[in-house]
Amino acid sequence: MLPASPACIAASPFQSTAPVPLVQQASRHTGEGIKLLGKILARSSWFEEINPAAADPLSRSHLLADNRHRFWYYRLQNVLLTGEKDEEIPNLIDNPGIVIPEDPDSQPEPFPFPQPQPEPDPPKTPVTPLSPLYFALPDLLLAFDDTMQARFHFAAQQMRSDDHHNMFVYGYAGGERYYSAERVNNATSRYQGWLLGTRWSPETENHPLSLSLGVHKGSLSSLSELGERKSQARLKTEGINAQVSVQQPTGLQLVLPLGLSHAYGNVRSTDNGEMAQVNALIGHAGIDMGWRWQYGAHSLTPLLGTGVQFMRFKEVHEGEGKQIAWHLAPLVQLTGGVSYDYQPLAQIRMGAETRYAYRDSRYSSLKSSHDGEFALKSGHHRLQVSGYVSWQLHPNVTLGAQLQAQQRLDRDGVSDWNMLTGINVSF
Repeated sequence: MLPASPACIAASPFQSTAPVPLVQQASRHTGEGIKLLGKILARSSWFEEINPAAADPLSRSHLLADNRHRFWYYRLQNVLLTGEKDEEIPNLIDNPGIVIPEDPDSQPEPFPFPQPQPEPDPPKTPVTPLSPLYFALPDLLLAFDDTMQARFHFAAQQMRSDDHHNMFVYGYAGGERYYSAERVNNATSRYQGWLLGTRWSPETENHPLSLSLGVHKGSLSSLSELGERKSQARLKTEGINAQVSVQQPTGLQLVLPLGLSHAYGNVRSTDNGEMAQVNALIGHAGIDMGWRWQYGAHSLTPLLGTGVQFMRFKEVHEGEGKQIAWHLAPLVQLTGGVSYDYQPLAQIRMGAETRYAYRDSRYSSLKSSHDGEFALKSGHHRLQVSGYVSWQLHPNVTLGAQLQAQQRLDRDGVSDWNMLTGINVSF
């Protein structure tokens, strides 16, 4: 846009004119706009870089060298004219041959080309984290197998020595609580079922030797929490127990237990529903001995025992090709305690038992094809307490009940409780 005429400027100090589409002008930049010849202030404008003096042969070579950034092609939207002259900016419109001297300190302003943006990574398939219950299941199932042997031993010992053929049926229920200090992992379980067995001894009167066999079947449910992750297992349990025992009114008491338990079911996560099928086999063998002293209606028996437990898990296959495997070393256990029995009446007996148990837990681990290998820690020290009562309703029928509890003495391990009630029949 060309500057207004002097007559127009004299008539009014401020005058608006209609915008002209194309203007060729020298300019200077300011903070809020562009300062043009004749104090022309343009706002809300857009521009592209051109060389307006390139048509002049005398200045073409100089302007094309490094002064292109001083000339612009404008489309102005708002124009404000004043009558003041600006002596600092040469009038290139009236004198196109004038060339603005080069400033040695000025640098051409680079054109802000847009930088290429890196392509986003392709979405990755999320990997399901390890279920926290995988860390707790070995300890929970080992404790379950241990207490099942204790239940079977109690039911078989309720038979009188002069009853040579006996059968017993008991129902059981209990719960366990697992804790891992290293992973702040809590797990609880509840179980119930029934126990059926028989006891046989030689026909000789008051023979101390006997053989007992039993089977058990039930269910176990567990819930584990690790941070915000939760998982649940629903398992079926079954097993067989056997023991050879020597029972005398006074003197040596000897028990050789042997057992095998099987647990199978599924593990579910709150994140993705059903995750995997679990299949475990738990076995034990040992020896338990004591010496019984009888004082009228009271008897006291110091006890000492040792045993070994082993466990095998079938490899678990999850989605996304993940494989879970347990490497569990055999566990050796030492126990020591005392048993007390009291018979106030011929038909009623009661008693209590307390034991300290030490478990030599060797290195065991949980290995995942996606997450690596993790060490499994188990508690070494436990305290077991139990009490019982039995009532002989008939010469061939006896009712019995037992309550047992176990408390871990380490930060890691399992505490549990269980109850057993049933009936013994001799014939």
